[in-house]
Amino acid sequence: LPESDDEAEKLLIISIINSFLFSLFLFVVLLSFSRGIQEILGNGYFSEITWLLPLGVLSASLYSAFKYWCTRTKDFKVIARTKIEQAVSSTAAQLGLGWLGITSIGMLIGQFFYNGAGVSSLIRKKNKFSKISSKEIKTTYLNYINYPKYSVGEALFNTAGVHLPILIIAAIAQSKEAGYLLLASKVMIIPMVLIGAAVSQVYYAHANEAFRENRLRAFTLDCMRKLTIIGVAPLLILGLIAPLLFPLMFGNEWNRAGVLVAWMTPWFIMQFVVSPISMGLHVVNKQKQAVLLQLLGIVIRVAFMAGAWLINEKYISESYAISGFIFYLIYFLFILRSIK
Repeated sequence: LPESDDEAEKLLIISIINSFLFSLFLFVVLLSFSRGIQEILGNGYFSEITWLLPLGVLSASLYSAFKYWCTRTKDFKVIARTKIEQAVSSTAAQLGLGWLGITSIGMLIGQFFYNGAGVSSLIRKKNKFSKISSKEIKTTYLNYINYPKYSVGEALFNTAGVHLPILIIAAIAQSKEAGYLLLASKVMIIPMVLIGAAVSQVYYAHANEAFRENRLRAFTLDCMRKLTIIGVAPLLILGLIAPLLFPLMFGNEWNRAGVLVAWMTPWFIMQFVVSPISMGLHVVNKQKQAVLLQLLGIVIRVAFMAGAWLINEKYISESYAISGFIFYLIYFLFILRSIK
């Protein structure tokens, strides 16, 4: 992580340039192969949203870049305010377009407004850039090239580790099992979004300073302790009452989803504690190990599910829940070993 604001500003500029270049590249690819993609999808709807996809990627990447800048400057109030602006603007856009009869594409436009509203507020906090030469930009890019090289792989493996097992279950298990698992995951992920993401921003903002002062391990353990105090009890209660609560909230046919929440509780407790402080691996320059950990997560999940499918297909979702707990336990132990 950059120690000086000048270096961080150069990285912000590089992020902005890369965002525009990748969005332009995506637009050219989609435009060039739109006919083939439409034939694969089997409808003409794709042509209506071709222009939206690059804009959505651009707005999301710009929001991420400026959010990290505000995290560095510890301007958490601005980040929190953007969340409100995003929710209001996207909901207003989706409702307004829905009222006009523009439904499916209106959802995508609403998502674009979601990211765009946040970007405009964050940009106002960084209204002036220092005079930086192209040579300085190139030097900074080469110095930090390992971060994007490994972080992209880490993000892809992380996403695959979450969604690939659900797709596998949908393909080989009972027809409704993937739906039960998806609902259970959506419910359990709420604390990660509401609390875990906020703690992650605070941790990231202070971790580099703690590392330079040789107190990163103590700082990380303190964050873990606070996360444990905040999250373990509510998640345990949710896991215990979910089998009773889900039939009341969603109907008796969704009882299976409540049972899966109970099985997934140990996994999500570990994830709640570990995910916010996972950026510590980047602070100590272990980006490559972070990528390999996410790849290991995919292997563990698929292996457990394959074993369950061979032994007793009925418990394939339970095996997925157990594998999630084992992966985050390994992640937890590796972070403790790496951060000194």
